[in-house]
Amino acid sequence: MIIKWHPCPGHPSYEINRLAQVRSVKTGKLLTPYDDGSGYLRVKLDGVNCRLHILVALAFIPNPENKPVVNHKRGKKHDCRASQLEWATISENTKHAWDHGLIQRGGGGKAVAGEKNFENRLKRGLERVGIYPLAHPKDKITVHPCGYYEKRWGGGRFQKSGLPDMRIVVNGIALEVELKDTHGTPSDLQKRNVQQINYSGGLAFILYPEGFETFKDIVKGVITWPCDCPIAGLIVSTVARSNTKCDMLTGSERSPTPTRTTP
Repeated sequence: MIIKWHPCPGHPSYEINRLAQVRSVKTGKLLTPYDDGSGYLRVKLDGVNCRLHILVALAFIPNPENKPVVNHKRGKKHDCRASQLEWATISENTKHAWDHGLIQRGGGGKAVAGEKNFENRLKRGLERVGIYPLAHPKDKITVHPCGYYEKRWGGGRFQKSGLPDMRIVVNGIALEVELKDTHGTPSDLQKRNVQQINYSGGLAFILYPEGFETFKDIVKGVITWPCDCPIAGLIVSTVARSNTKCDMLTGSERSPTPTRTTP
């Protein structure tokens, strides 16, 4: 069988084929994918950690309806071959997960929220207090707006991997949030980015479903506080440090703080 190579989307120094193999154009060397801790394979291209299935989909699978999610047809995250992928809407992706048993049921018959379900839960909570996505239709606004949120899509052609999933802006204060399922594990790159944002004076969190109530209190505090950023930041960090499920990764027990140097 003749394997056809295609320029890697967004990374012309690399090529990719339908079997999900990636190689350097210059050396011809195949790259070795790695598991990012959430079950997905990534490859490092030009210093960027990209999800392999997204690269394959962008290169080989038409998306005329501009659907936002790449679905693994058989639910096997490590199988990134083009024949095993498809573009899907969020609702199609969720239904697929139910149909293939990828969303399990816990005690009391309630669904154990996956990362996507948790994301939707967070969005609903934000909109109930007046924080809407950008370009939200006016006729859908039911509470006076006090901020906005935006969803980031990791990897692919236009977005770096490892950035927090969501940015929430209220009173001029940006909260960067990396969402995880109950059993999810942040990658080293995700943890490093959260730490770097906080070290630089920003506010970033790794948020689990168990930390949702804590995060809601943080958001309420930022909404009602008269926008003195240093004070608001102190309040937020004090609350977050007490809950490892709404974690700013600022504790010395988690990782060493970088040493500041004077130019």
